[in-house]
Amino acid sequence: MGTGDVDGQEVTGVELGRVIGRGASSVVYLGTQIRFGRPVAVKVLHLPGQSELVTKLFLNECRTLGQLTPHPNIVSLFDGGFIDAQRPYLVMEYLPGGTLADQLSTSGPLPVEEVLRIGVQLAGGLHSAHLHDIVHGDIKPQNILRSRTGEVALGDFGVARLSSVAGATTRVPLLTPLHAAPELFDGSALTPRSDIYELCSTLFELLDGAASLGSPQESPLLVLGRMAKGAQRPLDRSRVPDVVADVVEAGLAQDPLDRPASALELGERLRDAQRALGVDLTPIVVIEPIAGGSDLGDPEAVSTDVAASDPDRAAPGEPDASMTLPPVGSGIGRPRRRRSAALVAVVLVAVVLAVSGTWIVMRRGSEDQSVTASGGAGSGARTSTTSSMPAEVEGGIAGGIQRDVVYDLPQYRDESSVLAARIGDPQTLFGKFDPSAAAIAQPTYLVERLPAQFRWQSFNPTKNPRCFSVVTWPLTLVGLWEKAATWPQHQAAVRVMQFGSERDAREALAAFSLEQGIKGDECSGFARYPTAFDHTKLRVQHRAVDLGLGDHAQWNSFVAPPPAGTPELDSITTAIVQRGDLVVTSYVGSGGAPADPAVLGAVLSEVLRRAGR
Repeated sequence: MGTGDVDGQEVTGVELGRVIGRGASSVVYLGTQIRFGRPVAVKVLHLPGQSELVTKLFLNECRTLGQLTPHPNIVSLFDGGFIDAQRPYLVMEYLPGGTLADQLSTSGPLPVEEVLRIGVQLAGGLHSAHLHDIVHGDIKPQNILRSRTGEVALGDFGVARLSSVAGATTRVPLLTPLHAAPELFDGSALTPRSDIYELCSTLFELLDGAASLGSPQESPLLVLGRMAKGAQRPLDRSRVPDVVADVVEAGLAQDPLDRPASALELGERLRDAQRALGVDLTPIVVIEPIAGGSDLGDPEAVSTDVAASDPDRAAPGEPDASMTLPPVGSGIGRPRRRRSAALVAVVLVAVVLAVSGTWIVMRRGSEDQSVTASGGAGSGARTSTTSSMPAEVEGGIAGGIQRDVVYDLPQYRDESSVLAARIGDPQTLFGKFDPSAAAIAQPTYLVERLPAQFRWQSFNPTKNPRCFSVVTWPLTLVGLWEKAATWPQHQAAVRVMQFGSERDAREALAAFSLEQGIKGDECSGFARYPTAFDHTKLRVQHRAVDLGLGDHAQWNSFVAPPPAGTPELDSITTAIVQRGDLVVTSYVGSGGAPADPAVLGAVLSEVLRRAGR
């Protein structure tokens, strides 16, 4: 019929073949563009329940790749469209040479001269992107492909990560810890210097065979721990010349201001290394923006050596001020001590994620499975997907249920700022744990904004048939506050959630507690898997330690071993407390004896006192 199909839906003008790649939210097919008879790669994105967000990001990626298509070291875009409201597709250049990750796995580290050539080429591609106000945000060997001629091309500009330089933000769960820039883990914006870090991290792996922070086989917790401590492994100077290692390691500086100021500057430093080693210089190809239009057909837009292409451009080592100064609110230039502390908090978040789904963040499963209640933005936006419950599930959050996120709630307003004002200085709260505890801001990744309404699905990791799973009624969240802290041999976090009603808060208490693992008869209101619940009687009561909260609040407590890959911790103490329309969750990771229940209870009592009305 002249078209390919995905689950019975058409991809116009393309005959689809086999699957050649999968990602967390996409599948890539090998296809043939019928009119031209040429092989193409068709990337189909799938983000259930986020049709409006998908449309926005898809158009963003189309415009991005469209502007950069003439660059020889960026994958070319041929066409795009929608299979349905939630599944856009891109028809792109097919590069049969595989990825640099494939080459590493089969042949080991690349020769120094080859890595320098790749680095210069990619620096030119990145500088072109940055000149067009585009930040890649996920540079790694898996996203660099070989063409038929052996040249490299940067692909997967990642619709989930793509934003303009002026307002780029990112979300921790979407990052690749082995290569992502450290500042991104404290909620700072994506900037050109973030891409510079990622490119240098990739070059490190190409030279060494493994990333500077570890390997994909290791727990992300270990990787994040090294990142927090600035414990990157240096290049082996007996194998990599100093002149090369110095450039790569400078790009891996913890503080963005200590890295090359632009990809162009990085490219020129790599060319200086080529000169020092006596190898042929690789041209830096840069596509300049075309003033006043989007026509990309101008051959003068491509320069084979940027140093000679435009005398008005800044000389190497003196980039344009627009590329040197960070955008407002980017977080660039924050004190290193604060950033290091924020990275420790990221490690804590990873610990909590490994322990329980109660720490509410947008998470993804493997391959093409999307999880959690999250949806598109926009006034009145309601997004949903429906399918049958799976026959067998693992504990935690899982897909396969109806999920709605509603933002148009005129009867509510975002109470987060009011909540923060009531709670006040977090340092005095965490000081109850230990005088040396240092409070740290903690980013939130749940929904686009507040107020919001959604359903929450929980699974009991013990698979207790008396209370195996629950799908809550719609919960309205109107306020959110959270902080983390660290002190010797301890990490802690406290989150306060204000719901639209006491009923919603009680339901959330039961659902979040279920995820901790309930045995025996510690629950009521649950029916046997999979569907029926008596929401008026939902209750979980599990009190591993006495928090001393008395009868003025409902609460549950749990003590469990730490997740794998956290040798610095011996236990995790979790507490979930509900009073009125508030739910407070807290976690204390301890090296040595578990957290003192009396102290934890005192902190929670103080939080309830401050946050209450």
